[in-house]
Amino acid sequence: MNSTKNKIEVYSFSDRRGGAAIAATRQVRTLNFAEEIQVIVAEKKSNNKLVLGPTRLQFAFHYILRIFEYALLTVFCRNGVGKKSLNLFSSRHVKKHILKSQACIIHMHWINNDTISISLIKKILKDNDNRKVIITMHDDWLFSNYEHCVLEEIQPERYNFFEAFFYRRKLQLNALLRKSNVIVTAPSLYLKNKANASEIFSKVHIDVVGNAIDTNVFKPFKKCDVRVCFQLEDVDFVILYGASGGKSYLKGYDLLKSALQRVNKKARKAVLLSFGGDKSGVSVTCGFKHIELGKIYEVDMLAKVYSSADVTVVPSRIESFGQVAAESLSCGTPVIAFDNSGLTDIVSDRESGFLVPAFDVAKFASSIELTMALTDDELQKMGKLGRDHILKRYSNDVISKQWHDIYKMTNGN
Repeated sequence: MNSTKNKIEVYSFSDRRGGAAIAATRQVRTLNFAEEIQVIVAEKKSNNKLVLGPTRLQFAFHYILRIFEYALLTVFCRNGVGKKSLNLFSSRHVKKHILKSQACIIHMHWINNDTISISLIKKILKDNDNRKVIITMHDDWLFSNYEHCVLEEIQPERYNFFEAFFYRRKLQLNALLRKSNVIVTAPSLYLKNKANASEIFSKVHIDVVGNAIDTNVFKPFKKCDVRVCFQLEDVDFVILYGASGGKSYLKGYDLLKSALQRVNKKARKAVLLSFGGDKSGVSVTCGFKHIELGKIYEVDMLAKVYSSADVTVVPSRIESFGQVAAESLSCGTPVIAFDNSGLTDIVSDRESGFLVPAFDVAKFASSIELTMALTDDELQKMGKLGRDHILKRYSNDVISKQWHDIYKMTNGN
């Protein structure tokens, strides 16, 4: 495989579906120093000319493979909650481009749903000593067995025969991941430390590069202007909850409900606003009027949603980064979250919001009450500190510079 100078190829399952896909696409947009870049995906959802998707036949064949793997997971793999992947197979479309690749850098993002098999990952790491291979983790999958979110300690000795077989295949990656031309990145210090504590990533160097936040899009709007869009003109206080998939266990919706039941409903006229799940209109949740907006794909509208709120609650059990928290702070809206996982990189306790001991719903409730007791000026001060933090750590310019340092492609180097 010969390499073409200053060409980058980015591989991902999708260009738009799912939080990891969106994060990968946003990172690609920061690579303004790259002379030539191509994004190859197993499923294309956008009209972006940089993105190369499969033919209908390739997509159909890949979908059949995914169904087969799902059946295997259902029968043999019982550990963990949430998303699971074995990556037994590769998308034909993606594999064809990898085997023909002449790029000087191959960058793999979220490559599950049988986008790139473990066998093909091994081949890429083995056969490309003359160019850089970058792997960006978006969750726990690369250092677990098949789980994407590991809530408990990994215990290989408790795996059944089938699970142990796949774990051993992952263990074989360790020596390859320590090669000098291989670069691994994680979006948070939490994920880096968690990976390094595993057998699979033992002694593997990991760079921390956060997800890029477009602070020119995610910016504060005047509340009185944007609340009209969501029929919130007569509301005194807005609590915002957003999560891909909506009322998810991993995103802690059950914990949020337990907290909301403890909140004093008489303190202020407050509503719960949510997005990311099904659009259900208006209902009542734990005594709060609940407006469910559904999935929001337009980032301009999402910025207005964040700006309409007084506080964003992120009760997640696990977050590799904390995209909702970062976007909220970029829009000047404080955040309440548990002090676990990647959220500790995003939220500064009692400065840009509140970090609550995991998973203390009583203290989460009291933190909501504390924000409800703050004046508008105090909330704005918190929001400003939060936006300043995002500008300093996660703006496009900052993240672009970090990728530039990793790629080292300017002036032909």
